[in-house]
Amino acid sequence: MLEHVDSTSIAASPDTVYDAACALDWLDPEIAVTRISDGGDGVSGSYRLRMHVLGSEHSAVLEVEAGADGRRVGFSSVDCKECTIDGMYLLEPSGSGTRVSLRLQAQPHGRYRFMKPLIIPVLHKSVADALARLKAHVEERLAEAA
Repeated sequence: MLEHVDSTSIAASPDTVYDAACALDWLDPEIAVTRISDGGDGVSGSYRLRMHVLGSEHSAVLEVEAGADGRRVGFSSVDCKECTIDGMYLLEPSGSGTRVSLRLQAQPHGRYRFMKPLIIPVLHKSVADALARLKAHVEERLAEAA
């Protein structure tokens, strides 16, 4: 199992960050997201993601579960042949803002087992990029509202 954890600080309340994160409109524009089922609480449910990774097009179904406390959003891949993914966004109050941590775990399967040295930097970059996009998205929404 490969794992990477990183965090960032966002100058907004945890509720504001959570609402922005659950909108899913801040994800990488290279990732096509389609909602398959609704979990009934806003963001929870199933999603199909289509993206290019390591020179190939991939499709994955993710089950997303939002925490009832509005402080966490977890996700797990379903029936992914290439690589099983599990992740968790955790939002914690920090000073006048929010500390957002992202833990991402990947378990490569099949031929991807042999590509771990290539997957590790992709995993690190994916976590850093996701946190940077979320931070920029929240701060842009706040600036537009001001």
